[in-house]
Amino acid sequence: MKRLALLVLSACVAFILNAQKDKADLLEQAVLFVQSHRLQDSISPSYFDLPLRISPYLSANFGELREDHFHSGLDFKTQGVINKPVYAIAPGFVSRASVRVKGFGKAVYLDHPNGYTSVYGHLESFSPRLDSIVKAAQYAAESYEQNLLFSDEQIPVERGELIGYSGNTGSSGGPHLHFEIRQTESEDPVDPMFWYKDRIKDTSPPKMLALAIYAIDGQGILLNHGGRLSAKEIIQLGQGGTVAPDSKLPLVWGKIGLGIKAYNYMNGTNNLYGLSRIRLFLDGEEIFQQDIGRFSFEESRYLNALVDYEEWVQNRSWIMKSFVEPFNKLDIYPVKINNGHIDVNQEREYDFTYELYDISGNKAEYRFQLQGKQLPFPQEDTTALFFYPAYKNTYTSKDIYLEFPVASFYNKLAFEYDYTPPKNVKNPGLRNHRLYTGVHKIHHPTVPLHKAAFIRIKINDDILSEKNRYYLVRILSNNKIEYIEATYTEGFMEGEILNFGNYVVLGDSLPPKIFHPQLEKNQNNTLIRILVRDDESGLDTYRCTINAKWVLFEYDYKTNTLTADLRDERIGLLPVGNLLQIYVKDKCGNENYREWMFNAE
Repeated sequence: MKRLALLVLSACVAFILNAQKDKADLLEQAVLFVQSHRLQDSISPSYFDLPLRISPYLSANFGELREDHFHSGLDFKTQGVINKPVYAIAPGFVSRASVRVKGFGKAVYLDHPNGYTSVYGHLESFSPRLDSIVKAAQYAAESYEQNLLFSDEQIPVERGELIGYSGNTGSSGGPHLHFEIRQTESEDPVDPMFWYKDRIKDTSPPKMLALAIYAIDGQGILLNHGGRLSAKEIIQLGQGGTVAPDSKLPLVWGKIGLGIKAYNYMNGTNNLYGLSRIRLFLDGEEIFQQDIGRFSFEESRYLNALVDYEEWVQNRSWIMKSFVEPFNKLDIYPVKINNGHIDVNQEREYDFTYELYDISGNKAEYRFQLQGKQLPFPQEDTTALFFYPAYKNTYTSKDIYLEFPVASFYNKLAFEYDYTPPKNVKNPGLRNHRLYTGVHKIHHPTVPLHKAAFIRIKINDDILSEKNRYYLVRILSNNKIEYIEATYTEGFMEGEILNFGNYVVLGDSLPPKIFHPQLEKNQNNTLIRILVRDDESGLDTYRCTINAKWVLFEYDYKTNTLTADLRDERIGLLPVGNLLQIYVKDKCGNENYREWMFNAE
């Protein structure tokens, strides 16, 4: 209750101090913030059981920073293997069962009478009762992917009832159970550790690894210890976790902001975890607070405004800003005086304190000083093409048209564009591809886009008779290419992009490859596996039949394999002489077909 009181007080203080903003909107946010924590406080920690019957260790916690989103639950370790039984954490009803090639893979959603929903993702398989329902739907639709919704009381479950087995399906990087607790009405995820912190041991305090200092929007400036003026400095902490001596910190002037690289730690693991709460004090007064106890999926992409996106793209390092960008709409800041911006307008020492918390109450504190020193501000480039997030922005040339909707950026943007003709392209990732356009460099990949932008690229060498064979790609930093959904329209490729970077149009006239199936037999099952691969636009659809009847084959995009369990009676397998037929199509419409005879015995 003490934590609730502090959070309520912080929300009220933030409301008063930000009175210059729309008061009705602020009041609504404060009420929602308080109500969500009241709902959590009203549920006893013992109400929710753990979903596994093994020692609870986490590979990831709630609110961790991920690419373009926050982690929305807990990742339970499963001892490096699949098929650990997964149990319902409380009584309720199955509200949804989904099967996807990516995302959560196989997942179960349970609605509970206390206003919460629990989610179990990356399952290897469902419980026998659920499995029969899901497979019936798959065979009826002749489709592996399913999103089944159930009414209340259609599939009741008891606390501790088996609902499935842990796995590695979907976009999972290894065997584990992805587990969430959401508010049923809003579907907002909340931190499950609120209920489990007494059962998942954590006595280790967070640690701060680096301090970042930023000059804000040309209104501030830094002078580093090497005598160079700059707009950003990142200072790594020493071995003891202490902030570097003052001589290593830059002199500052004007409007600045701070950021930190920090992690939480837990007993019995070597993993790095996200923080629950961050507080920043200036001369003893709290000026900023970040609390990730819940969020909405609609705002999750605003993570790109919270972090130093450039540092993430270039160095894969997560630095969290302790200030709020103009178009950052995250509702996780109970305190944000002056949006966390610090006005350094005196030549004196400014005393700062960071307090870092995990949800188990462990705390770490870091103190440092910055010296104010009057410095000349940089001159703004008056020749730049500026885009503003409050407006729709467009860019046009003879080869490209770009349209960015309102709120595509988090701050004012000095937009840059460049074009490299096909004959001058040297990228090794394109060495084995025929280019139908040059490479369009659309601003910088170190700057985030919040909304999808419309793109129209002219095909300079429009020679393919089958126009659906053209496809648009983004060139990644590792020189690999990423397929972007786009369509051919009168000599142009049109689509939407969610990232700045390098784009080019390629052609794909090669069908996907189908490799010889492998039959695997043991005491428990008989499986048939088929490797399918498309090295250009990528696999789009597949269809498999045995003896002219559709058969459920599960597709794992991580291994490019199709797998079927031949024990299923719906297949009607013959002892000898079964005909397996496989049809595949890639994203450019190229098709392939193979067939084999095989015996079940």
